Amino acid sequence: MPPAICPKCGGSESDSYENSLICLACGWVLEESNIVVEQTFSESAGGSSVADGQFVSATGSSFRGMRGVNRESREITLENAKRRISSMAGSLGLTAHHTESAFRLFLLALQHNFVRGRKSEYVISSCLYVVCRREKTAHGGRSEGPRREIAFANEGQFLLVSENSVDDLNLRLRAKASPLQMEATRFRPNIILQRTPSLPPYAEDAIAGIMIGNQVFNATGTFDKEPLLTLASYRRNSGMIMFGLQLVHDKERSPQPHVVSLAAPVRILEENFDKMDELPPEVWQCMFQHLLEGVGPQRSLLEALSCAAVCRRWRAMAHAGVGGELDLFPWRKALGDAQVAQVAGRFVHLTALSVSRCPGVTDACLHAIASR
Repeated sequence: MPPAICPKCGGSESDSYENSLICLACGWVLEESNIVVEQTFSESAGGSSVADGQFVSATGSSFRGMRGVNRESREITLENAKRRISSMAGSLGLTAHHTESAFRLFLLALQHNFVRGRKSEYVISSCLYVVCRREKTAHGGRSEGPRREIAFANEGQFLLVSENSVDDLNLRLRAKASPLQMEATRFRPNIILQRTPSLPPYAEDAIAGIMIGNQVFNATGTFDKEPLLTLASYRRNSGMIMFGLQLVHDKERSPQPHVVSLAAPVRILEENFDKMDELPPEVWQCMFQHLLEGVGPQRSLLEALSCAAVCRRWRAMAHAGVGGELDLFPWRKALGDAQVAQVAGRFVHLTALSVSRCPGVTDACLHAIASR
């Protein structure tokens, strides 16, 4: 290769320094940042010829040969995430713009290791939620149907607690000679159901839809982050300790203004038998004993639903071969066969009333039917 001639002084002597070619006579930079662009090849262990270097894509991923698959796990993660974002956005009625925005947020979360140790459903839901908040889209992420699940972390807007349930907890604390006595406000609820003799403890678990005043709320599940050891002894279900009910305000079914006042009447709109069937046996024992105390015919709808749920669980356990129908509960000997049979008959009657699951049944209608 002939020597480079300096255009400034005409000298032919040059030297390279930091990838630059410099004239030794005058110091003029003849060439700079020399980069070799030749494609070189080398032989792999299997004898095949492979190109030297590595391809880097715009997303930061590279192609690595792995058992014949030229894709990295990062690319597979992105493809799965985009497919799941599109599926979830389609079920919520979101547009392609929301899908692309959520996918860009997922890319950002992946780059900052936000997805590590977290379920992909939670990360994808969070990305879609942020997009909906930015675009001010009225999507709550709640699945429609009889079974309601929480898709977003803050969908449970309000926490409802019953004073009757708190009273039962205090009775159990006193039975253990514990000096601790709980108030309903200790659980930081937004709504507290007033103490009512006809309301069994923990019967609020049967609520799926409730009207407080003229405002409608939908239940999204029981609150499962109460750490008390006493609650853990009898309110544990599937590893979670349940106390209180999470509600979401249904603005579409509630008239303006959206205000709930003190001493507002409460009416149950929908029941949730599936959630009641998951309660531990100790809760059923508490409900059962409460209903034996001679509650009059003027029952609330919530109490009737509790009775129906008790009967359903009773029958399901009997059919599963757990034991005789009257031998399922440990307090049967203390009550006597006559009392158990009498209450069981009442359960069957109330089950026939409530299994129809007619939404919007009022207390007055139930009182008229129950008094027959």
